[in-house]
Amino acid sequence: MLNVNNGIIDLKTGNLLPHDPSKYITKIAPVDYYPNAKADRWEKFLKEVFINKLGETDYELIHFVQKAIGYSLSANTSEEVLFFLIGNGGNGKSKFIEAIQDILGGYAKQTNPETFITKQYENTINSDIARLNKTRFVVAVESEKGKVLAEAQVKQLTGGDKVTARFLRKEYFEFKPEFKIFFSSNYKPVILGNDEGIWRRLRIIPFNMNLETEKKDRNLSDKLRSEQQGILKWAVDGFKLWKQEGLNEPESIMQEVNKYREDMDPLKQFLDEMCSIANLVNVEIKVLYEQYKSFRATNNESVLTKTEFIASLEERGFKKKVGAKNKRFMVGLTLNTNTTI
Repeated sequence: MLNVNNGIIDLKTGNLLPHDPSKYITKIAPVDYYPNAKADRWEKFLKEVFINKLGETDYELIHFVQKAIGYSLSANTSEEVLFFLIGNGGNGKSKFIEAIQDILGGYAKQTNPETFITKQYENTINSDIARLNKTRFVVAVESEKGKVLAEAQVKQLTGGDKVTARFLRKEYFEFKPEFKIFFSSNYKPVILGNDEGIWRRLRIIPFNMNLETEKKDRNLSDKLRSEQQGILKWAVDGFKLWKQEGLNEPESIMQEVNKYREDMDPLKQFLDEMCSIANLVNVEIKVLYEQYKSFRATNNESVLTKTEFIASLEERGFKKKVGAKNKRFMVGLTLNTNTTI
């Protein structure tokens, strides 16, 4: 159900029902819903900003985005995903977000990006999470490079289970998140983990158009606001498509995620360039870790803690063993004989 100006939309059928106080709905999307409404400028805008690397309109991506927004109208969180809107400035991200926020009104919130970023003091009370109760579309806009994603937090907030939160100087309470997270940034956040628990959640929506080099429509925001009824209809149609097809992301999105994962892998380059994998060999973990730290420092890259380093190797199937004098070794891995930093 989605509460709008002129009634309640039954998202499953697309029918408009009368307002019903007995349902205790406290949010409203401040738009009238009309099943025949059009949004020609909106659809043109989507064709302009969602392009492939050849500069051609990416209709598969537009179809996916429509389903993602339709899914976000609902309280359903079964997809367990996090959407990254990625691209340099002047590419339509802000206009896109603004248009969806405008039609969803109280169902949409913008939150501090620190909600989803690793902080120095993890026990700090984050009242931002409490604010997101009953919200369906959550946007975090991050402009800084090198921020580290709070993976455990993201997993919890997208996992479909209840979370505990509280406002400052208030009692804790539990709620089940209904929101879908759209993390908008010029830069992809750093992800240190290599487990499927985080990577299976990511869906990258690329904004490849550089509107700075195009003839800008200076009145675009006003034109999109005039089409709010049509944009709402487009989103409701997206919900129907999602129910029929699931998100079913195009191959281009998963290629983006796979490349992102490879770029973020904190061990891949070190293992490829500095180590050999073979049976019946091993290397002392202390020596291996020191070489790893030197390698990352040479490339001016962040370093895993020793515990994270060992855990990441174990995720790849390597095993620890204890040798003479309680020295710890990693089995099946050795440093190349010509390895120097």
